[in-house]
Parts: sequence; C-alpha cells; structure tokens
Amino acid sequence: MVLNPDLTDLTPYVEDDIQPVIYSFASLAKVAAADIEIHSVSNYDLAKWIEKNTDFDQVILEFYTPGIPDSGWVHVTYNIEGNRGKTLTASKVDGRTHYSLGLNK
Repeated sequence: MVLNPDLTDLTPYVEDDIQPVIYSFASLAKVAAADIEIHSVSNYDLAKWIEKNTDFDQVILEFYTPGIPDSGWVHVTYNIEGNRGKTLTASKVDGRTHYSLGLNK
C-alpha cells in the first residue's frame, strides 16, 4: 500500500492481495476525499463496486479509457453530514474536462 506519509491515522482495509493505492487524501472537518486505484482491478470495476457497496457522497471515474483497465483513477468523497450517492465520469472533450452523470465506460 502506498500512502502519503502524513496520513498516519488512516488505516485502510486490505483483503487478500488487493493493495489499494491512495494517491491523495483530504479531510476537511466534515468531508473526506481520496483518489484510489487497486492494481489488478479495473478502475471502472472499482468505481462500480464502491457505488454498489459503500455509502459515499460522490464517486468520480476520472479519465478512464475502455480497454485500458488501469487508466485514470477513482475519486471518492464522504460527507459526515449526509451523502448524496452521486456518480460522475470525467473525460476530456475538446481539451477540457467534461463531467457526465453516472459511471460510463
């Protein structure tokens, strides 16, 4: 597992040989956010698993390319005051970041 060394209080759950890589983590009193990848699991499948199995405010499948399982990453937020369960897909359209509703391949 690779973590930002400043995150000493973050104790992630790791099952078997699945090793999540958390590139960044922020905690802003009531909201927490992380960018996550798991080697050997496609980022689309990871985002779908989070959508179906966890309570979250927002899941964004960022810059995923179908056919390239490790492309992009998954951004997740959690709000202690209530979660919307919103899913988005971020992609580049004409050189600009475009967000569409849902988790799209």
